Amino acid sequence: GKRPKTGSLEAVLQASIDNELRNKMLDREAWVDGYGSCFVPTTTKQPITTSCSACLGRMVYHSCSRRIIPEDHELIAKLERETQEAQKEAERQKKLEKKRAMDRKRRETARKKKQEEVAKKKQQEKEQEEEQERLRFESEQQQEEGAKKKQEERDYLMRQKQQEKELEEFRREQ
Repeated sequence: GKRPKTGSLEAVLQASIDNELRNKMLDREAWVDGYGSCFVPTTTKQPITTSCSACLGRMVYHSCSRRIIPEDHELIAKLERETQEAQKEAERQKKLEKKRAMDRKRRETARKKKQEEVAKKKQQEKEQEEEQERLRFESEQQQEEGAKKKQEERDYLMRQKQQEKELEEFRREQ
C-alpha cells in the first residue's frame, strides 16, 4: 500500500495507538459543546468559551467546569476488556459447571446401572438356587417314589409268589 505522509495527523495516530483503541477513541469523540460525550455535564448548558484547553481537545482538566475529568480512552478500553474477560470467565465457569453436572449425572447413572446389574445378578443367583433346590427336592421325591414302586413291585411279586404257593398247596391237598 501507499505510505501516509509523515506530517499528517492520521499517520501519527496510526503509528502511536493500536487500531482497536483508536477506533474506540473515535467512537467516543465529543464535540466542543459536549455533544456525544459519555460524561454527563455537571452544569447547565452554557456557551463554551474557547479559552478552555480541554474543550479544544487537550487531555487536561476542564477550566470551564464542563466536565470534571478528561476522558481517558485507554482506561475505558482497559475496563471494557476487563469486563469482556470477566464475562468470558463467567461463561467458562458456567460451561465448566454444566460439564461437571453432566459428569455427575453420568457417574450417578453408571452407578445406578451397576447397582441394578448387581441386584439382577443376585436375583438370578437366587432363582438358580431355588431352581436347584426344587430339582433336588423333585429328584429326592422321584427316588422315594421309585423306591416305593420297587417296594410295591417286590411286595406284589412276593404276594403273587405267596398266592402261587398257596394255590399249589391247595391243589396238592385236593
